[in-house]
Amino acid sequence: MGLEYQQGWANPHPGTTQRLDSYGLIFQFTKNFFLLINHLTQLEPNLLKQIGSLKGLTEKITDIPVKAGQLLGMTGGTANLGSFDFSVHNMDSKALSCTLSPTTDFRAHSVDPYQFFVEPLRSQLYAKLPLRPEPRAGQWCYNIAGKLVGNWFFYYHGTVKTGQPGLGFFYDVNDPSKILIGDTQTGRVYTINGNAPDPATIDVNSGLIKYALTDDDPRNSGVTGVMLVQMTDAAKIKMEFFPNASADQVTGFTSKAQQLYR
Repeated sequence: MGLEYQQGWANPHPGTTQRLDSYGLIFQFTKNFFLLINHLTQLEPNLLKQIGSLKGLTEKITDIPVKAGQLLGMTGGTANLGSFDFSVHNMDSKALSCTLSPTTDFRAHSVDPYQFFVEPLRSQLYAKLPLRPEPRAGQWCYNIAGKLVGNWFFYYHGTVKTGQPGLGFFYDVNDPSKILIGDTQTGRVYTINGNAPDPATIDVNSGLIKYALTDDDPRNSGVTGVMLVQMTDAAKIKMEFFPNASADQVTGFTSKAQQLYR
């Protein structure tokens, strides 16, 4: 079992100085098959004792056997850490095209984790999922070759500037009919006024697309803007975001427009 550790990962309450630990457990079943459980704010005391000192470490590889039904830890203590992540990665599976390096990034080999649980545990886990169309486990890779939908990355002088997508065109996890745009530069996820056009239909022949956006978080309901985007070839787009602007105020790109790539 491997362990990822981030000390002081999140504030439990805005404006406070208290910080929470975040633990991530990595289970290796075969050479190329892994289970990850991330963002536990507490580890079970005996497990933490077996792992030993974490002083000065962000990662520690251990060899600790665990049993079915064994308590590993808990999460909670802040709105940011009210739940945990878990995922399964099969390096023998076909690489998804959503990551920067689909042949080497383990996230490109993410697979539906629920299929690997035995009954009745599998059904118990499925019962905790929200009611939504298949795939019930959700979807995070929406890339379609030659289409706007999916993830786009920034580059700088021909080398990678960021390993995270700069822009994403995707769909709401609970309502796949709802189109969303995620922008890492503003740190926000937006809905599209009118919910159209669908990015899965946009290609190099579509020309300049104007999206009037509203922040998807009800707490930021006053945050709006306009995004211009155009596919300049099958693996390149031009994009510019105009915060607090209305659609009739935006007519074209300025010198601040950016290029993103697949």
